[in-house]
Amino acid sequence: MQEVQTVTYIDIANQGYPEGTARRVIREGKKLLVERGFKLYKNKRIGRIPKTIAEEILGFKIISKHDIIDTVLFATDIERGK
Repeated sequence: MQEVQTVTYIDIANQGYPEGTARRVIREGKKLLVERGFKLYKNKRIGRIPKTIAEEILGFKIISKHDIIDTVLFATDIERGK
């Protein structure tokens, strides 16, 4: 059986998002999961969603090592030597 990694709003907030935004990602993820047939997520007490769903909503990959976001689309000024 494959292990499913999950995230909470705290994990998303640790990536630099405001608490309200992090909670909204969890809410939207739960709604998306219910639409896809996972009725378990209709429970208001569940505050954890699969990491892949959070990544789908946010648009990039979350890695837990040192709380660094894996895929960055644009190079930063530091990387360009400015």
